[in-house]
Amino acid sequence: MDSSHSQYEIPEVEREIIGFVVNVASMFHIPKSLGEIFGLLYVSLEPLPMDQIVERLGVSLGTASQGIRALKSVGAIHSVYVPGVRKEHFAAEKDFRKLLTRVIKDDWTPKLESTTSRLEMIEQLAQEKEVDPLLRDKVKTLKRLNKKAHMLFDPISKIINH
Repeated sequence: MDSSHSQYEIPEVEREIIGFVVNVASMFHIPKSLGEIFGLLYVSLEPLPMDQIVERLGVSLGTASQGIRALKSVGAIHSVYVPGVRKEHFAAEKDFRKLLTRVIKDDWTPKLESTTSRLEMIEQLAQEKEVDPLLRDKVKTLKRLNKKAHMLFDPISKIINH
């Protein structure tokens, strides 16, 4: 958040919340700009149009546009109709359970299932071909890691969905 480019001064508590969101996002390797946009929309008491997001965060129109598109695609933000206003406005998803459930259902679950089936295919292929024992060991290591990912993922999924 480069406030030197912005004419709008974000109040300190809101700035700190946005910073918190940016830090959490960085733990998941989510770009800073996405954390800033989500954080700003989360703390905003009303939906904001693109030009206000650009102005308040001091980011380029391209950065804001890409960020909004990415956040909308995962359900982190949504468009909001504002009567009498032509500009599209955006608001953050305030229900974190709903947001995490969607990420788990639409992103993590398919990827984890894909890794499992792909590893089974690789293991079968390695058994059919003359494969170096060291390579077979690497496949076994990947299967163990995949199993551990499932062991970690399943309880997280259950906690969020309850």
